[in-house]
Amino acid sequence: NIIYHQRLQALSDSVGSELRGFIDLEPTNGGLHAVGWLARGLDENVVANGAARAGIELPMLSSYGKTAMVRPGVVFGFASFSERMIRQTIERFGQALRTPQKFPALPSAPALAPPRPSFFQRLLPNRFQRG
Repeated sequence: NIIYHQRLQALSDSVGSELRGFIDLEPTNGGLHAVGWLARGLDENVVANGAARAGIELPMLSSYGKTAMVRPGVVFGFASFSERMIRQTIERFGQALRTPQKFPALPSAPALAPPRPSFFQRLLPNRFQRG
């Protein structure tokens, strides 16, 4: 679908310009989600805190279990957001990562809460064991 391709392109462009040095988007030609790999040495808690401070729910790959831990990363869901919203959100996220002091700490950061099991984790619980 052309709409999702345009949204993916907006995400790719925004991550490339706003999150350079923090997150590299995995190249993809389709789908409704994209994986972003954290820069080497960047702690995922820094990214999770930045997302939470910017008001963004951004799942870490580690929340999907050990099978996803090749390299720390995040999962961007973009299908239900307009190109404009994607660009604005990624810009705000980049600002929160670059200047965390300008974004007040949240009393309870939703991105840092224990992750809820995904559909696949509920369907195949033995396949996604934590630990």
